Amino acid sequence: MSLGLDLRSLRPSPGVGTLVTFAPCVYEDRKKKELLTHALYKFARDLSSLWRQAGDVAELGKILNDLRTYYPEWTEEKAKAELQSTISEWHEGELKRAGAVITIELLQLVGLLKHSSFVEEKEWRLILPVSKMSTPKLNPRRYRPGAKSIVPYIEFPLPLKADATIPLTDLILGPGAEPVIGLDAARSFLRSEKIEVVPRESNVPFRPS
Repeated sequence: MSLGLDLRSLRPSPGVGTLVTFAPCVYEDRKKKELLTHALYKFARDLSSLWRQAGDVAELGKILNDLRTYYPEWTEEKAKAELQSTISEWHEGELKRAGAVITIELLQLVGLLKHSSFVEEKEWRLILPVSKMSTPKLNPRRYRPGAKSIVPYIEFPLPLKADATIPLTDLILGPGAEPVIGLDAARSFLRSEKIEVVPRESNVPFRPS
């Protein structure tokens, strides 16, 4: 069975700060390298900017003079110590922020990378980076039996509203011994779910084993 879904509304708009990514998989090695290089270059650029700001002698001198003005009772040594402490705290916070940003970006990216031998699938994925130690509050981690072990997964509701129907646009039934019965059953099910889609039969011939 093949399902056609209109998931455009689930793809985050540009500029929206969200951890959810809905995008096509990347199969070409050159494109993979470009995407990873871009993410790492951005991280390196952020770190470089951070170091430049921390070492701006002119700006640090201005801040030091302002401190002496605002707090005339402070000695120069105390003003320098306070400035150094503030810079260290700011520096540590910015490093953590940059590290968190690149971590999320790489987690989102690697979920879209697939081996080139699967290129014909043209797969799209809905990526939600989740730490092994954390659990989403809205969509907690669940488990299902797999071929060799239990598989953790996160449920993500396709309808945007509780009373909305699944955005199904097409349904193709695979080849079977009784295609007419399968089509009738599919039509009945879709009507019961108030989904206005006409199911159709696959053109692939049925080959019983």
